[in-house]
Amino acid sequence: MFGIAGTFVTSFRAERATLDQDKTGWVIVGTDDYALHREGSLFLAGLRDAGRAYNTERTYAGRAALYLSYCTFHRLEWAQITVRQLARFLHWLVEEPLPSRARGGGGPERFRDENTLHPRPEKYR
Repeated sequence: MFGIAGTFVTSFRAERATLDQDKTGWVIVGTDDYALHREGSLFLAGLRDAGRAYNTERTYAGRAALYLSYCTFHRLEWAQITVRQLARFLHWLVEEPLPSRARGGGGPERFRDENTLHPRPEKYR
């Protein structure tokens, strides 16, 4: 619907990293060269420094990597995205099937829930 045809190419991914001898965290790296995405990784470090849970950091790492990949695929500057471009991304999240969880692929198509776009406020009270 929004110009995405065929397989979505992932440019960035979340990776678990050893930060020091007894602490791990998450970073965002390029899929081809494993170069750190500086701002994305700093965002995750900010979550860690703010005392957020490990699983929160892990979840945000994957979502940030997906957003960065989407921007790269569509040749958008991730830091200067317009409201219209962001709306297209949000609709893409719901309309694009998720990768299969089955080994080797080929499993049933899965989609994100509409609540991805509009979380219910009562859930957060």
